[in-house]
Order: sequence, then C-alpha cells, then structure tokens
Amino acid sequence: MAQCTRVLLLKLVRRFTDRLIVRTKERWEVIKFFRFSSRLALLIEKYTALASHFDRAIGCKAANARETQLTFAPQHVPQLLWKDEFDTRFKTFFPCVQECSARRFCAMALVKLCDGHTWGQAALELELPVKAGIKMANQCITILGATRLKEEFGRALQDTAVSLSSKQSRVDYRRRRKMFSTFSDIPTEIWEDICRSAGINTGQPGRRSRYAAIWLWAELTGGDWRLALGLAGENTNSARTVYNKLNATLMPRLASHLSTYGSSLLPTSEPFS
Repeated sequence: MAQCTRVLLLKLVRRFTDRLIVRTKERWEVIKFFRFSSRLALLIEKYTALASHFDRAIGCKAANARETQLTFAPQHVPQLLWKDEFDTRFKTFFPCVQECSARRFCAMALVKLCDGHTWGQAALELELPVKAGIKMANQCITILGATRLKEEFGRALQDTAVSLSSKQSRVDYRRRRKMFSTFSDIPTEIWEDICRSAGINTGQPGRRSRYAAIWLWAELTGGDWRLALGLAGENTNSARTVYNKLNATLMPRLASHLSTYGSSLLPTSEPFS
C-alpha cells in the first residue's frame, strides 16, 4: 500500500513539475506560495533539477570538473564556507548578499560539486533548512547570471575543491556538529577564568557566556551561528543584533582564550579547524 502511494505521488509530482520545468523561476514561487513541506520541496526540486544549467556549466558535470579527481566528501565541508576562503575567492561575487548567506551558498555549491547532489540534497548533507537553502541557491545563481560571472565562479569553486582534496587531514564537520549538539553555554567557572584572562567583565549570568558559546560552536563546527542551540527560544532579530554587537566589540579580545578552551574539548590529535 505504501509503495503504491509513493508511486502515485511520484507520478503526480512529475506531471506537476513537467509544467514548471520550462520556466524554472516558477517552481520557487509555487513552493513558496503553497507552503510545501521541506520533504515535498526537495522532491519537486529533484525532478526540476535538470532545468538548471549550474551543474553542466560550472558544477559537477562541467568539463573542468570531469578532469579533476576530488577526494573530499560532504562531511568535510562546513555549513558556512571558511571565511578566509570566502574572502579570498568568493566575496566579490556577492556584494549585496549577507555574508553568512553567501558563505552558506558557497558551501552548498562545494557539496554539489563533490557528489552531484541537488541543492536540496546539499542542504540536507550540511543539515541546513532545505527550503531556505533552495531559495538562497536560486537567488545567488540569479545574481551570477545577471553579472555574467558564472564561469569565473566555477573556476573559483574548482580551485577550492582541489585545495580541499589536497589536504591530508580534513575535519569531519558532521561529526563535530553531533559532538557539540548540546553545547549552548560555557560553565560558570570556566567563563570566569576566560574573562579574567581577557580582562573583561563576565556580564549577566548566562548572557555573555551564552553568546560566547554561540561563537565557539560556530568556530568548532564550521556551523552557521544563526542555527546554534544557544539562540533557541530567543527573539531571532534581537538576538542576532546582540550577537553581532558582541562579535564586533568583545570577541576580538575573547577569541584566543575561547579557542584555547575549545581545543581542550577536542580529541588531542584533532585540529581546531
């Protein structure tokens, strides 16, 4: 019965996507308008993926991709592309896109390159929200098309992929996210020691320390800080405002001390990042 239902659903989705496949922009508007679940959005995206030229032009099916042997896997890519890598190779492509969102897109593109996933599957591999990931991918691809920088972006993506493949030791970010899945604050005594060393006040209990934990979680896991457990239950906009303010004012003084503490939480032989 379940198998019959699945076959019927796939047939209906194919009929539905056949009408969208010639006008790719419509599929995103339909997903948004009908508020489809992440699973259904992923299914629709799968059957309309061939309408995209990304893979053939600059992704896993591009000529320069076929000539290169890549040895990394999705778990070796962080949720946000490494900042140094982003600043060096990708920042100029997306001047009007929020940096975290652009880094998220670049990470998804790197996952697609190494394993031929759809955008939705790449989001799942990185444990990112699927619908938001698909939407961001569409926006960034539109920007690359409008600026005619797709090929240049593709070369930058290939360079990053080759560089990652050449590394002898790679961080398993998926395992890191699992390892720190409950990390939402820094113990009081440790936080006091960190603040004393950095020469700053500890602040209200569970406030500065929690935002410092969000920063450290992102550094340890390569994760998108907007998805950190420490932000759960907070008013999203106000919490992000506070985080950005502390990130600009206090984190430069705390960073080295927090990194030392973070390193102590990792296995001895494992690099910090």
